[in-house]
Amino acid sequence: MQGDTVNITLQTLVELQDIDSVILNLQRKISDFPQVIQRLDKQIEDHENKLQTMQSRLDEQEKLRRTKELDVDSKVAQIKKYQGQLLQVKTNKEYSALLAEINGLNTKNSLTEDDILELMESIERVKKAITETQQDLEKEKNRVHQIKQEKKVEQEEVQQSLAKEQGKRDQ
Repeated sequence: MQGDTVNITLQTLVELQDIDSVILNLQRKISDFPQVIQRLDKQIEDHENKLQTMQSRLDEQEKLRRTKELDVDSKVAQIKKYQGQLLQVKTNKEYSALLAEINGLNTKNSLTEDDILELMESIERVKKAITETQQDLEKEKNRVHQIKQEKKVEQEEVQQSLAKEQGKRDQ
């Protein structure tokens, strides 16, 4: 009789230990949810930072392009001024000096215009990359939103299971 009581007590303790083990696993799962959500939010933040960096790069390149275009415009105005002075010079030396200056400005303009073309190509590449990154960001936001919804449902299920197991333990 006393042996049966010990066996029943041992069996109850083993069942209690199993329930405690299940409860512990469920509590671990619940404590992991915030970390999963945080990692998902970090992924979105990383995509947004990448997009912001690309936008900053685009802004810098467009600003540089505008600066170079203003430089070309300024040199064109100076060339016109020198061309007007060509008609007023009195010596061949002055005429040659103005022509050399005009040619030098034209050469500089040509190089600057090449730089502008390269910048425009780079700007187009960056704009395309920004568009792709924006699309990727939207896809990532949708994916993360879906995962968050799934994790929320899973968390509710785990909490219900935890309450059920704690109810068993309390019996």
